[in-house]
Amino acid sequence: MPCECWTGIQDESDPNASELEQQAWDCRTGNGQAVRELPKHFNRVIATDASAAQIAQVVPDVRIDYRVEYTEEVNIAANKESKPPEFEIKADWELGQLAGFLESWSATQRYQNERGQHPLSTICQELAEVWGEPGQGRTIRWRIYIRVGRVR
Repeated sequence: MPCECWTGIQDESDPNASELEQQAWDCRTGNGQAVRELPKHFNRVIATDASAAQIAQVVPDVRIDYRVEYTEEVNIAANKESKPPEFEIKADWELGQLAGFLESWSATQRYQNERGQHPLSTICQELAEVWGEPGQGRTIRWRIYIRVGRVR
C-alpha cells in the first residue's frame, strides 16, 4: 500500500533542537496507521487514543510510545504557541483495502455495537458499483490536520 505521508515535516526538522522540540504527539491515533512515518522526522513519538481496542490493533514499533489516554488528559510537555499545518495522505488502494481501512475506525466499531448493524453494509453495494472492478486500484486522498509547536 504505497502511501505519501508527512512530506511537509522533512523541512521542519532541526538537528540543533532540544529533546522536547524533537518530539511529536499524534492524538487520537486510532490504530496508528498515520503515525508510522513520524519517527523518521522526530526523536520521540507519542501516539495516544482513548480506545484501548484501537491501540491493541497498532503495529508495534519501538520508536513509538503508544498510550491509552484521553486527549484532554494527556501528560505531555507542550508549547503554548502552535500552528495547524495541513498534510495530505495519498494511497493507491483496491476496494478491499479501503473497506479494511474504514473497518478499522473506532467509530465503525462503536456504531456496530450501539446499533447492532454494521455501518458499511449501508454503503457497501453503492460503493462497489461506483468503484467498478474490486481489484482496480484507485488513488485515495484525505487531509490530516496537525497542531505543532516548539517547546521553548
